[in-house]
Amino acid sequence: MKFKLAILTGLMLLVSACGVEISGEIYLADLDELTDNNDLTTKILIALPFIETDDCEAETRRYQDVINRSSGFSTMEFVRCYPGDYGNYVEFELPAPMRMADPYESSMVGAIEIIGFDDEETGDRHIYIRSNPSDLCNLDKLTIDEFWQSLDFSELSPLIHINNDLREPQKLILNHVFVNGSPVIQATEFELERRDSIEVALSDVITAWVFNKSCNFSSRTALIGIWVADSGD
Repeated sequence: MKFKLAILTGLMLLVSACGVEISGEIYLADLDELTDNNDLTTKILIALPFIETDDCEAETRRYQDVINRSSGFSTMEFVRCYPGDYGNYVEFELPAPMRMADPYESSMVGAIEIIGFDDEETGDRHIYIRSNPSDLCNLDKLTIDEFWQSLDFSELSPLIHINNDLREPQKLILNHVFVNGSPVIQATEFELERRDSIEVALSDVITAWVFNKSCNFSSRTALIGIWVADSGD
């Protein structure tokens, strides 16, 4: 009995989860160009932790093999290795679709995507992030097969950098997120001057919802913020 418990404990340690880091960029000029017939892409950076060695080349090679076999992340490309707060990471760039769509009715495109959706009454453009849990699940399973370690998406705080690359100041309404490191718990308007940027981090609850790696769930969607219509006038 003790021997069986020891084996089970060992297996639980082997498949313990390793943290993932995610960040992305949104440029308002790109968001402004979106139409029903004009889709774009934006880059999402996904950092995966070193698991078995401290060798960048070795960890990258094994992750690349996992990525190449994955259902939604096969287009990711290596960016760099870097030291993090709790270990070293291999960073990859995912070209994520950026398009106009109904965030709750349209079918999913890719593993992670940025969605724009206009309010018919105000004209404000709502900005959403959406993930495909089955693709996250598939990546996690392949990682377990390769490393005997699970990927932990629950503790990440995705950082979305929203950049005003338009000619005039622009206004954003943000709620239930962290803005430049500070919590925002009610709808608050922020003005971005020309060439200014703002850092938006999803809350823990929203992150746990969006980046759920269940093989049985459909797409998960969360509001990043609202771009106020004609705010540059």
